[in-house]
Amino acid sequence: MTEYFRRTDNRPLRRMAWLLAMALVLTLFLSCPGRTAEAEVENDPGESESEWCDIRDLILGEGYTIALRKDGRVLYTGKEFPGIKERIAGWEQIERIELQGFGRYLVGYREDGSIRLELLFDPEEYGSSDHWTEEDLASWSGVTQMILEDGRALGLTEAGTVLTLPRGEEDAELCREISEWTDICQIAEDYSGVMGLRNNGTVAFAAIGDYGRQRKAFWEDETAAKNIRELVKCFYTVCALDENGTLISDGSELGWTNIEKVYYASDSMFGLRGDGTVAVCFGFYPDDPRLLEVAGWDHITALGFDVTGWARYLPVGLRDDGTVCAVMEDDGNRYGSWDFTGWTDVKKLYSGTDFTIGIRSDGSLLVTGGEFGGAPYLDEIAGWTDIRAIYFIAFPREEYPSHIVGLKTDGTLVAAGDNSLGQCDVG
Repeated sequence: MTEYFRRTDNRPLRRMAWLLAMALVLTLFLSCPGRTAEAEVENDPGESESEWCDIRDLILGEGYTIALRKDGRVLYTGKEFPGIKERIAGWEQIERIELQGFGRYLVGYREDGSIRLELLFDPEEYGSSDHWTEEDLASWSGVTQMILEDGRALGLTEAGTVLTLPRGEEDAELCREISEWTDICQIAEDYSGVMGLRNNGTVAFAAIGDYGRQRKAFWEDETAAKNIRELVKCFYTVCALDENGTLISDGSELGWTNIEKVYYASDSMFGLRGDGTVAVCFGFYPDDPRLLEVAGWDHITALGFDVTGWARYLPVGLRDDGTVCAVMEDDGNRYGSWDFTGWTDVKKLYSGTDFTIGIRSDGSLLVTGGEFGGAPYLDEIAGWTDIRAIYFIAFPREEYPSHIVGLKTDGTLVAAGDNSLGQCDVG
């Protein structure tokens, strides 16, 4: 370069001026608005894809996927209910999402305790236009828990009272009783009534039918338990755990103590004790040797059941050393012929009708099963990495085959399975 610009005549100066002019033209060309916009389009994967990030919770249903972002926005993809994407896109400041009314309603809890509500079904398909709308709950605020049924809507508030909204006269009488409750910290419902757990450990019971009145006498009698810490939905009824971990069910104690968590599937109920052993209520098959084997497990930190919602009642167990145990079949193989050989360092366990998935501490997945064809995507998800949680569709049907979504550690999503309605289009 020194030789090139040496001052021997005017040619080097002219060459330097020409280079400077070309550099100026190139700078102006690259900085023009049209060129910048084009470059951004080429590098930006698109607004619709970039929205699916910073996810903190998910809900999967029949042909759809719903995600809650950390900034309080809610995203939807899948089955095209009229205008649902646009309506949900307007939700803001949402702290929690859940399904209510047997999965027919999406509920969003806002920061101030007000409620957002969206239909996840076509009313005409059910032959009725009688359904709850967001306008019905517009006056509610401070809500921390909801129960939404066809006949009534209940909302527990931060103040410990219960907001009620009945449809018929029978439900109106029930709601009048519930609306008088105070100091409530949890509500639960089954076919015989509504239960409210008070902060002092006692239970209020609003009865439905003769059996409900029998249960009401037990829970509200002077001799009723007064140290309940949690109401637990079990089968078709509601149980209670007291401060000692004793499970009280339908007016009788099962002899279970030191229970930390209750699981139920099909007709069987299981309680995970604080010492890592498992209590078993055998249901209709008290002599099933496989259930007796579960009662002999130890060092268990979690039980895996059929998260897809079918009636498989035999669990798999996650031990504190990161290994997995399953009951033995008569042929000497593990249940469902699942092979857990080499499964170590497992931190979370998910189980379906015919498969089990384990998340290791590094976010990689271990997969076994699928021999019945219920999850044809298992080979694909076995290659997923950096996963912190797995979500399934409950009760998949022939017209809405199953799909699965993985939440990665960076807040983005991966999906596999049926995508006929776009339910796997999660960016």
